[in-house]
Amino acid sequence: MNVPEARPPFVVFVTHAVEDRAASITNGCYTARDVDFAHITPAGSKDCVEREVSDWLPQLERDVENSRIPRALKDHFESCYKAFKEGKAAPIVGTPIDQWPPISPAQLVNCKKLGVQSVEDLASANDELIGRLGMGGRSLSQKAATWLSSAGGDSGKIAEQLAAIKEENASLKLANERLQEQMKELISQVKAVNAVKSTRNGVI
Repeated sequence: MNVPEARPPFVVFVTHAVEDRAASITNGCYTARDVDFAHITPAGSKDCVEREVSDWLPQLERDVENSRIPRALKDHFESCYKAFKEGKAAPIVGTPIDQWPPISPAQLVNCKKLGVQSVEDLASANDELIGRLGMGGRSLSQKAATWLSSAGGDSGKIAEQLAAIKEENASLKLANERLQEQMKELISQVKAVNAVKSTRNGVI
């Protein structure tokens, strides 16, 4: 598993009550409507930008068309927004941080507060995020990168070993089937020879 050079921004969707000015004028009193907003925090940064979803998603599509961002990134944000509307947890890109065995409960809480959702986020942490993680932040980030590298290497080795074992088992099975066929032929030949000998000896 390769750690990407740039992780997607951390996005949280919220719904705010915003005044519908036209409706307020028509009704003669304050009238609000629900509006969905995206709170966008670049990976490793503490700066958050708020964008209205109805404006933000179309802008992402234009960015894709102008080759400013990959379509996969836009699709990811759309899937996150869909999950928000359905009341589900947003999909995580990579290995969820709470499924990483080496992390302690306190470190897990700190990571989630800083928007670190995956081991990949932690492994690719910039200096700003490492500083905000506090003492041991750089060591934790390096541990995540090492874990990802080792996990990928071990997975590859295991896959190769399993493939070799399957191939060896298939060869053994074929050899065993051929041996059984040869044994059957040999037994038939022995029976035929014994039958000839019995006939010659006058035994029915």
